Amino acid sequence: MTENNIISFNDPETRAILLSWWSRLDDDRKSRAMLRRWRNRHDVALVPAFHHLYWSLKKDHMVSIEKLASIAGVLSHVTSNDHHGTFAQQMAAPKDIDSKNERVSNQRFRRLLNVDNYDDLYITIIRMIRLLGGSVNIANLANGMYWWNEQTKENMAFSYYGNVIKKQNGE
Repeated sequence: MTENNIISFNDPETRAILLSWWSRLDDDRKSRAMLRRWRNRHDVALVPAFHHLYWSLKKDHMVSIEKLASIAGVLSHVTSNDHHGTFAQQMAAPKDIDSKNERVSNQRFRRLLNVDNYDDLYITIIRMIRLLGGSVNIANLANGMYWWNEQTKENMAFSYYGNVIKKQNGE
């Protein structure tokens, strides 16, 4: 294990492992389908593809199986990696060029911020991904889910509402 064994998907090496695992799901449709079928993190831990991710990251980091299983299950619903902006900024982005409405409404976003457990987070994030058309910032989403706490929620609120205000000001 490395000296700093706290996992962060902002770390380039850790992010590369995650993105490589996620991109291999395109070639392994059976695993992607198995991951998508499950409705909670406990079931995701029964899928061999999850274990590939877990053991790849476990080499250098202390990893929570429960948190990583939630991330793996959620990422099976992502169709493209959009590294422009944070996950919260992407939710606040307009639905289309002429729209004044966010892709994820303020009300739905507040519901996300009220989630306190990983089972509810799992289902809620999958719904958000669908509203975003499957295109999200994978590393930012994974990091936020892994470190889901009050600080993460506050950071997301600043990112989401900051993007809403910029849009309202025509920036």
